[in-house]
Amino acid sequence: NYIEFIFQDRQNTIWVSTGNKLHRLTGNLFTPVNHVNTPDNTAFLSAHHDSSGVFWFGTNNGLIRVQNKKSTLITMRNGLIENNIYSITEDKNYHIWLAGRNGVSRLRLNELEDFAKNKIDKIYPDWYNEKDGMKSRWCTGEGYISKEGKLWFPTSIGISMLDPNKLKKPEVPTLLIEKLIVDGETIRLNSTNRNKKPIQISPGVKRI
Repeated sequence: NYIEFIFQDRQNTIWVSTGNKLHRLTGNLFTPVNHVNTPDNTAFLSAHHDSSGVFWFGTNNGLIRVQNKKSTLITMRNGLIENNIYSITEDKNYHIWLAGRNGVSRLRLNELEDFAKNKIDKIYPDWYNEKDGMKSRWCTGEGYISKEGKLWFPTSIGISMLDPNKLKKPEVPTLLIEKLIVDGETIRLNSTNRNKKPIQISPGVKRI
């Protein structure tokens, strides 16, 4: 009789999680959902039906994407900041927002689609926590997106609000090569590249 969450999809179908099982209301009866493949000991913690019709389920073992009854599991090994997902929210810019014990993360739907199609094997979410103004990174339940597009998340220390329109874009650090060693020989970068010519390495090099 334990209920983890109740969820209504875009076709107004009611879904219920009893922890390790999903059920869907058909007529006046709840029937088990068996097409969502999961690892052993998986608990369904949250759900979302996105604007393109894809289902997402947050679990204690990662994020599950379901389309045409095909399940794709995405975990920390693939780039998630954690595997416990208590909340899944979608903004108007086609981002999926996940929340759990380790903060809030923003994922791009097109990147997730590429992962599901095996075009890439890793995703790169943006991560938000105390450094971005949250009092606590530990989110305790389902988030909410307002009509203005602001995201609200319950945490262990009150409510945290994130405004996607005002968040700073993560800075990509500039790559600086300080030293170059080719087969044990140090290449003098400054003198070699004084005229901004590319450094050329001959064939047959074994170690850089």
